[in-house]
Amino acid sequence: MMYIGLDLGEKYCGTVVVDENEFVQYHATLEPDALFDFLEALPNGMTGIAFEIFQLYPKAARARIHSQFPESQVIGVVKYIGWRKNIPVVPVNASSKKFAVDQKPAEKKKLKGPHEKDAYSIIVWTLRFQKEKLQPTNRQP
Repeated sequence: MMYIGLDLGEKYCGTVVVDENEFVQYHATLEPDALFDFLEALPNGMTGIAFEIFQLYPKAARARIHSQFPESQVIGVVKYIGWRKNIPVVPVNASSKKFAVDQKPAEKKKLKGPHEKDAYSIIVWTLRFQKEKLQPTNRQP
């Protein structure tokens, strides 16, 4: 079974695929449309996805006036693809990934940039603390 960690953003999405032992099988920093194509190509019900939730913090709110919150739109598409393909999609609080401190250093060195490293931290934390949520259901889309 493969698991996907996503650090979703307006322009770039860190994407990391790991196996059950947290070894990186694939990593990339993708634009949202490329991420959607990647997720669409996954076999139905064959994986689990964890992503960092989007939260608007008060000190950043003023800068986001008139924003359409594209990060939230990306999250919505990821959730829809997961629902349609019967792939569990698990939201993870941003602070949670900080607790995955004993990640495999050799695996983390393979990753490029902060988005991929955050995506790896997200999926490692989820595998360790919420793995049951990543298991496929028998729901028929």
